[in-house]
Amino acid sequence: MKEVADWFNERSKMTFRRFSLDNYVQTELAWGLVLIALGKHDQGQQRLAAFCENFAIAPDAAILLQARKQAASIANGA
Repeated sequence: MKEVADWFNERSKMTFRRFSLDNYVQTELAWGLVLIALGKHDQGQQRLAAFCENFAIAPDAAILLQARKQAASIANGA
């Protein structure tokens, strides 16, 4: 899981003419959930909040609540 978070960090610092992380709708969502799963709750929540704001999605949408819960379970070793 840490490798995925590291990959997001590395890719976010790279410069691309096309196909940067900003080109993918799901980047903030996936990155946020990975961070939560690694126990970095506040950082993950910031990413999820950005995703919700950018796409007018309710932060308390049932599927997001379930995904957050599952990511937190991973962080807690469950």
